[in-house]
Amino acid sequence: MRESKFNYFVEDGQTVIIFNSLTGKLATLNKDTYSKLQIGNFDSVNNLDELIRHGLIVDDEEDEEKKAFLKYMNAVNDKTLELIILPTMGCNFRCPYCYENHEGTLMSDTLIDNIVKFASERIAYSQRIHVSWFGGEPLVGISVIEKLAPKLIQLARKYKKPYSSNMTTNGYLLDFDTFMKMFHKYRITNYQITLDGRAQFHNKTRPLVTGGPTYETIMSNLMEIKNKCSSPLFRIMIRSNLTKETVNDLDNEIAEMEERFAGDNRFTFLFKRAGNWGGDTVNTIKGELIGKEDEWYKRISELKTSLNLETRYFFVESFNICYAAKSNTYTIDPTGKVMRCTVHLDAEWNVIGQINEDGSFTRNDKNHTKWEYPTTTRKDLSKKCHNCRLYANCFGINCPIHIVSSKESMPCDDKAKELLGFYKSNPEKFIAL
Repeated sequence: MRESKFNYFVEDGQTVIIFNSLTGKLATLNKDTYSKLQIGNFDSVNNLDELIRHGLIVDDEEDEEKKAFLKYMNAVNDKTLELIILPTMGCNFRCPYCYENHEGTLMSDTLIDNIVKFASERIAYSQRIHVSWFGGEPLVGISVIEKLAPKLIQLARKYKKPYSSNMTTNGYLLDFDTFMKMFHKYRITNYQITLDGRAQFHNKTRPLVTGGPTYETIMSNLMEIKNKCSSPLFRIMIRSNLTKETVNDLDNEIAEMEERFAGDNRFTFLFKRAGNWGGDTVNTIKGELIGKEDEWYKRISELKTSLNLETRYFFVESFNICYAAKSNTYTIDPTGKVMRCTVHLDAEWNVIGQINEDGSFTRNDKNHTKWEYPTTTRKDLSKKCHNCRLYANCFGINCPIHIVSSKESMPCDDKAKELLGFYKSNPEKFIAL
């Protein structure tokens, strides 16, 4: 017998917190028991059968590498045909941390028909189809959604494949009538809308093109949807991009959101730090950005609130890999350019092909090859990943751009603090062994 090579552990006094990235098991041991396991003194461990059952101890002949490889292939070869569609790059906001160029071109009717053709050539080999409306601001291009969504829904019906859809929107144009049309007619059931703190903070980081405020309109839209739509079948995730300023006001923000949304599980909340995702305008708020090692993470992990929080912990994701690493995911911009990543929209290495005017698809073989099974693309980084105890939960492609863009270093965060924080705030998720 031996300890699993995928046990990742953090010591907390006399307790050892363990996450096994292959099995996904979360557990705690006392320090004495864990010391015995590390030196192979299994005979003196009372609960050895339980440790084996949860994959923390394995047989000497156990091929964990092969199991990890099969898990990797299953994750990358996702059977969902995912189309991330950008009806326009135009946007009615000018957020300083945004990385996009906001060119206002709408998708042409020809491209709309050609996207349906592109999807029809791939849907037969998929188990389902999922459409994500992105941008720019997708509702600035609502005419594209009104033309394209029915065609894709009909395509799913033709092939008898389940259809689902979501939208990332700033929420300003999502009034009640528009929401009901998106929800019922175009089957968009999940939404992500950003509110950067309370009004006085949000209106500074998420203003209109004209510089005008947006918080009041978005909140009015949300409250109207909440109060007028009785369906339990939609979800709206309200994301808050935290800065040094809004972290200090977090208690007030949460109190305000609790007053409006507590008890309504259709609304969930995600708190993330505002990041430098590229572009020039982010430099105007650089002093307000929170570093990875700041206390914000601890602050979020210890939140006590009646709001329905989205956790997004690394240690509870079954396959913690980026959508862009999946071989059946395609991001399509208003010109027919086909990419993987939705962040690096102007990067040459991100383009895997082009949907042409005549409906044909020209594949960029060099870039397409880089994106296919990306962990195997660069042997130097692949080896580093394989030697990591967390490998079987992210396979080095939690964010794959360091591989496909030929960057030199692996952008891995220190997960020890995250695991410790997760244990402190969610002890019930850990098996005491």
